[in-house]
Amino acid sequence: MKLYVFRPFKRLSNEELIYKMHDIFTKLKSDDRYYKEKFTLCDELIKEAKIRNISCSKETLYKNCLNK
Repeated sequence: MKLYVFRPFKRLSNEELIYKMHDIFTKLKSDDRYYKEKFTLCDELIKEAKIRNISCSKETLYKNCLNK
């Protein structure tokens, strides 16, 4: 029996994927009662980035994630 992997973010470019990850991480910082759905979405985005072997520069990481 084959196991099919569903990749919902396969068609996004690398820059769009990084922007989407940043957007979801900023939404996770706010208090929201639907945070579990955002965690699963964030998990899918991280899996897609790992499959593509995407890495961002330290400047982008500092500017987008750690500075805010």
